[in-house]
Formats: sequence, structure tokens, C-alpha cells
Amino acid sequence: MADSTDYLLGTFRQLTSPSKDEASKPKPRGYSARANEKVSKQFASKPRNVQALNKNWDIYSQSEVPFAAVTVLTYNIVGDWKIRCNNADVQAKIEKFCYNTDFNTVLIDVVRDCLVFGDSFVEKVYNKAHDLVELRVRDPRTFQKQVDDKGDVVKYLQVVSTTDGDYEVDLKPEEVVHYQLFSRPDSPYGLALLDPSKDTILRKTLADEGISAAIDRHGYPKFHIILKTPPGFDTELPTSSEIDSISADFRNINSKNEIVTTELIEIKALDAKGVENVEEYFNYFQSSLTCGLLVPQEVLGLGSGSTEATARVRRLMFEKMVRNFERKIGRTSELSIFTEFTTSDDDQPKLIFADVVPEDDAILADLLKKMMPKDDPFAVLTRDEIRERLGYPPYELSKSIRQNAVKAFTGDTTVENKSTNVSDLDALLSEYKSKVHDFLRTKVD
Repeated sequence: MADSTDYLLGTFRQLTSPSKDEASKPKPRGYSARANEKVSKQFASKPRNVQALNKNWDIYSQSEVPFAAVTVLTYNIVGDWKIRCNNADVQAKIEKFCYNTDFNTVLIDVVRDCLVFGDSFVEKVYNKAHDLVELRVRDPRTFQKQVDDKGDVVKYLQVVSTTDGDYEVDLKPEEVVHYQLFSRPDSPYGLALLDPSKDTILRKTLADEGISAAIDRHGYPKFHIILKTPPGFDTELPTSSEIDSISADFRNINSKNEIVTTELIEIKALDAKGVENVEEYFNYFQSSLTCGLLVPQEVLGLGSGSTEATARVRRLMFEKMVRNFERKIGRTSELSIFTEFTTSDDDQPKLIFADVVPEDDAILADLLKKMMPKDDPFAVLTRDEIRERLGYPPYELSKSIRQNAVKAFTGDTTVENKSTNVSDLDALLSEYKSKVHDFLRTKVD
């Protein structure tokens, strides 16, 4: 009975929540090129090119440069992150949910799938009370997406092939989180990082096979055995039987043999220089791949010929790109996952990734210091505006967190009426100082 009541209350809460009121959403007038015939006419035509997606996975899992590029991008994008929210209770719920669902691993799989397949699909799992309790990353090759003529998602379909046949599962739009890094205007599915470089990767594979065969062939040099005639016998040539007999003597030449001949036999080694200009072929494909895969050679440990200044510029541009990828992944998570825990539009939960470009923050801090000298009565920025530019929460929010710390460790319920300056708090909490500092380190930037 309790489970049924919880389910009904959860369903009623979802239906009556103002943030999920579909009727209040504006309706677009234009049409989406993503709603092509193959996609809009249900899923009978199986519009996805699964063979191409399988090829992408083979390239990623079997080629060293694509694997390294995808791995470097994935772990740089995810990195360290934290949850920030105006509502402390909502933030605590989201943090607990992220811990229980191993959200960090989910993000790693999401970014990898976006780079390899162009899309990542995460199923949201609810309990009987319709509370979000788990996230499951699904194979993008099994998912199909139906959109209407305006581009809005109608439903998702997962098709799983087994020995007993195909199993199909319909999923509502609110049950799936769809991540994309590179969208396409003519398709509801994204562009994979590997797609623009696929031809180059295949050509590099053929070149590698040819170079490998050439190296193998030149690793065992061939010899030209010249049989000369004695002086005065220039018109006499060795018979075929004599040539075969001498050839048999030189048939198994290796590094352990010592060759002793007469002046009538001359030996010349063929292809003694080996395979030439191999490095030029390697550098050509390496430059093309790292350009298409958006990862500088220095990040992959390949930039042997670059200068320090060039490497620094490339690294900064790479880190700026990673920061924008983080924002896209974070915003999708905020809108599709974290809003499940909010009680009002003012909660505004955010997924904040660690600073990728520390030089930017150092430059910004230096500029702010010049703009805002200490005790300047004509300061152009407020304290909260400065904190916002540096990525920190407003001072009032930080103050409330410190007040909660005081209550938690001292039991003083009148702390609201007391000063909340850091120096005053240190004096007030001298005997609890170590505990409070440990608490604040997890709550305040």
C-alpha cells in the first residue's frame, strides 16, 4: 500500500510540477532539417548506419593515434568537478546522487561515446515513487531517435539484437539524456570526432602496411653474385650447371657466415640503404590526424620538432576548447538530470569543472587587482561581481555556509546575530577550528 501511495504521489508531483509544464513552452514556427523522412516515419526503415558506427569503434580500439586522442580528450574534459547550487539541501541531494551512481564514470563513458559515435544516450532509472535513482549509459549503436517536423524529440527506440531476434524498447524523451558535442543540421544524430579523419586513418593504415612490408623486405638484403671469366677466356661463359652449383653455395647467407671467394666472383648487396624517407610519410599522416582529431602533437608526446612558444600556444588553445566541451556536457547534465532534484527555478544547480587554463585566472586576477585597489571608494566592481568572474559563489552564500558550520559544531543558534567575518569566526571557533576548517574545505571555494 505504501509503495502504491508513493508512486501515485510521485506521478502527481511530476504532472503538476510547473517546471515541466509542456503547455507553457513556446512553439516554434519553422521546420527542422533533422526531421528527414527516414527519421520521422517511425523506425521501420532503421535509419542509423550501424556499420559505420562499428567501423568507428574498430578504428578507436585498434589504432594508436585515435585511441590516444580520444582518451586524452575524454579525461581532460571530465577531470575534476563539483556541484554548486543556491539551495544547500538540493546540492546535498545531488552530491549524494552523484556519489551513489558513480557520476564520474558516467561522464567518462558519455564523452568517449560522443567522440567515437557522435552521440551518447543515458537512460534515467526511477524507483516506484518516480524518484531518479540511477543512470545507465547505453550503447549508442542500439539507439534510434524520432523527432517531429519542428525538431522536438517524440521518443527513443532501443533495438537490441540477440540470437532469439530483435528486442525493441520504447523510451519517453524525459527518460533519456542525449549528449552531443558536434551536432549536424540535417540529422538528429551527432558528428563523431573520428568521422572527418576516417579517410586519413584508412590511408595511414595502408601506408603503414606498405612501410612495414618494405622494412621487413629490406631487413633481409639480397646479394648479386657476379661470375667473371679469367683473362684470355672472355668468350667462355659459365654453364647453367656451374651457375646453379655456385648459387647453392650462397643460398643461405646470414650474419653468421663468412664469405670467401676468388677474384672471379664479385658480390654486391642490393638495397643496402634500406627504406628511405620513412619519416616524411610518418610526419605527413601524423600532422593530418592530430589536426582532424583536435589534439596537438605535444599533448600526445609527439611534438619533437616544435618550439616551446609554439607548444604553449597549442596547449592553451587545446585547453580553451576543452573548457567549452565541459560547458556543453555540464549544461546538458544540469537541464536533463539535476533539475529532477530542484524544488523551484531559483535553485539553479550547476556542474562546475575544475579550471583548465590556470593562466587565464592569473591574468584575470591581475587585471582585477589593478582595477580594484584596496579600500578604493570608487571601485567599479562589487565583491560578488569579482567572485563571479573568478568562478566563486556570492559572498552571502558563503556566509550562510559558514553560519551553518558554526551551528553544526557549536550548537549556537544565535549565530545569525553575530559577526560572520572570518577573523571573528576564528576567535569564536578556536576550540573547534580544525573540525570547522575540514568542513569548510568541502563547502567553500
